Amino acid sequence: MGKTNIVDLESGSAPSMLADYHPPPGVLDELRGPDGTVRPAWQTFIQRLQSLGPTRIEKRWQRTRRLVRDAGLIYRPYSDSESEPRPWKLDAIPWIIDSAQWKIISEGLQQRARLLNRVLQDIYGPQRLVKSGEVPADFLFSHPAFRRDFHGQKLPNKCFLHFYTADLARSPDGQWWVVADRTDAPLGFGYALENRLVLSRTYPRIFHDCQVERLAPFFIKVRELLQQLAPQNKDNPRTVLLSQGPATPGYFEDAYLARYLGYTLAESGDLSVRNGKVLLKTLGGLAPVDVIMRRLSDQYADPLELQSDAGLGVAGLLTAVRSGNVLIANALGSSVVESSAMMAFLGPLCELMLGQELKLPSVATWWCGEEKELKYVSEHWRNLVVASAYRVSRQKAVSDLHGKGLTGTNVVEQLRRNPTSYIGQEQVNRCTVPAWQDNRLVPMRGALRVYLVGDGENYHVLPGGLARVANDSQMLEYDVLVGSSSKDVWVLADEPVKPVTLLHQPGAPITLRRIGPELPSRVADNFLWLGRYCERVEQSARLLRTVYTRMAGEEDQWELVEFPLLLRQLADHGLIEPGYVVEGIRERLGNYEDALANTLLDPNQSGGLKATLGQILRIATQLRDRLSPDSWQILYHLDHQLSLSRPTDSLEPSEVLTVLGRLIMDLSGFSGMVAESMTRTFGWRFLDIGRRLERSTSTIGLVRGLCEKPDAGPSAWEAFLEVADSSMTYRSRYLAQWSLAAVLDLLLTDETNPRSVAYQMQAIAKHVAELARYENSPLPTAEERLIESLEHRIRTADIAMLSGTAPYKGYTELIERLDEMTHELPQFFGLLNARYLVHARAARTMG
Repeated sequence: MGKTNIVDLESGSAPSMLADYHPPPGVLDELRGPDGTVRPAWQTFIQRLQSLGPTRIEKRWQRTRRLVRDAGLIYRPYSDSESEPRPWKLDAIPWIIDSAQWKIISEGLQQRARLLNRVLQDIYGPQRLVKSGEVPADFLFSHPAFRRDFHGQKLPNKCFLHFYTADLARSPDGQWWVVADRTDAPLGFGYALENRLVLSRTYPRIFHDCQVERLAPFFIKVRELLQQLAPQNKDNPRTVLLSQGPATPGYFEDAYLARYLGYTLAESGDLSVRNGKVLLKTLGGLAPVDVIMRRLSDQYADPLELQSDAGLGVAGLLTAVRSGNVLIANALGSSVVESSAMMAFLGPLCELMLGQELKLPSVATWWCGEEKELKYVSEHWRNLVVASAYRVSRQKAVSDLHGKGLTGTNVVEQLRRNPTSYIGQEQVNRCTVPAWQDNRLVPMRGALRVYLVGDGENYHVLPGGLARVANDSQMLEYDVLVGSSSKDVWVLADEPVKPVTLLHQPGAPITLRRIGPELPSRVADNFLWLGRYCERVEQSARLLRTVYTRMAGEEDQWELVEFPLLLRQLADHGLIEPGYVVEGIRERLGNYEDALANTLLDPNQSGGLKATLGQILRIATQLRDRLSPDSWQILYHLDHQLSLSRPTDSLEPSEVLTVLGRLIMDLSGFSGMVAESMTRTFGWRFLDIGRRLERSTSTIGLVRGLCEKPDAGPSAWEAFLEVADSSMTYRSRYLAQWSLAAVLDLLLTDETNPRSVAYQMQAIAKHVAELARYENSPLPTAEERLIESLEHRIRTADIAMLSGTAPYKGYTELIERLDEMTHELPQFFGLLNARYLVHARAARTMG
């Protein structure tokens, strides 16, 4: 492609998109050369973008942002880990790099990865580098990430560094500099993949015309490498992606990668070590694990021998590694070369260990543990970044001294007091890249993160990466989740690119399967509670809708016989204080409408609708890799449906009814997805058991409320049928005739009504029987016996006798039976937990 002058782009009738694009002086701009021309790599993209025009680009990008939001693409920054997850920010313009520049980056980083792996082999081996002084002993033995516990691991190919990541900056002279090495458990390549999927869909034609390298070959290499290095079952090893959990910044990426790569997403509590082997806790017992793709820091990997932070790590994991029974990628201990101070030694080490100069240099770094370097940093600290020498457990190397308002004397004193803890580092005058702001292109400072996977000697580079942009270069010096927005990275090929897929081509025959008990116990527990919370929200929404319908009617709600009964149901469901149903106390509690508003709007009200929706989102996030995209989207946006602005006096009933109606429709949509699209695995069974248990409890409460006031009359009966979504069924059967016995039959004993208690008992009994098939016991389990007893108790309830002339004794007996069931349903829940979800019994190891 020949050069295109900016004048050429401005010659058309439409205004040039580059007319207002002015990079700051003294920096390299990726889009425009020093003479103002568009660089060759960008010409095709800019020409195609110009043909779209700002208006069409903005409309297209608004649609894309909605897709990102609807997909629930989120992150939680390290700097604010207690906050709610934030929507992922992606810029509309990629960072484009030609093949020649990418070759420089790739070859430099491949060399660097090999070097770092050999350094790790020596550090946890003969330690010749320490003995010769190439790596100062004070540096290594003062390093908080260096632990003698990491010695003695059995590593295939002696490979410590399966995944390597480098943060790059480009200086005004065009030189690429490595500003940070990431060797512990690098984050971001899942977000890089998601960025690519989004941007390639935004500009499908432009993406094809630019001949952009595909990312899929990298992830194919990931799967191939981990399979080849597995210590056992190389044909089909069980691989888990070990996450720190949903409260950590990288959880969305963990779930996304697990789904994309086909691995089991696990947390520390899902794994156990028995007899030197790592085992996954599943419904069918303990399943052996061959490979762990580690996403938590190595410092927390084994609380028995390392840091014992609650909830992190697998006790005995190091024992399993030393026994050679499991592969961990990256190997434990790899974080020691991630520290900034190591960059000061890599140049000489490369010449010593590889016989080569570093192809991609590190930004100039001085470790203050040596007298000459300490003197230099003390004299030039104002022009350097003075920061922590060690980076442990993903803590950013904060600039401890520079920029704190300290005098030169104070800085020098602190450096000399503890010199081994600090480094001085030059700061690169970062390049600018085009970004999309306010319907136009603007230059912003850029940072590039590149990813590699390999076996210690041969490394494959992801042909792309994760870029970040910001107006201030300082924002780019910290972790990967900080910056104004992220960018996709397009590496251009010299010829048309062939499509690549992760799907395996047909090969050796495979054994056909349906379902099995290999679902992790934690996942089953989450499905159980997801079912319970979804049903709880739906029942609460239906009850609130029935109440607000009466409040919005022509009559005074307090004149309606059903209204106090409905308030009692609200209290029984934990949506309002019980005192609101007692005259005299109600007045002292204040306006009940405020109490209803709290349950709708206050996320901190225990048992409230808003709070329960928060629980659904929390659990759905933990099940992200197990839910279909459509199901996840419904659950992710449930909380947004309850978006009411609280006025100064009270909520308008009509507004509340609209919102509740949308919420019920979305929950019904999720139920439809579960019914028609979710395979009948153990996950589905536990979700449905949770739903049935919650519906049983709620409906029993409704029936009990009717039995306590059997003379309430048809208006109350109809209101309760509305709550149970059974009023249409009743009217179709009985037309205008009303009988409490008929209402109770429909809600309690009618096995054809999906809302009845009998239907729930029948469905739960079928699920429990199916679960018990894997117990290999000739006798019914305790939970089978209990649910059969509950089912029998419902079947034998004589509802017809309540139609007699003196039914009050029958109602009392029915209430007693319902109270017994209310007491025994939690017992069933406890038995289910003890058998399948808590591994306190004797271990059952699966082959």
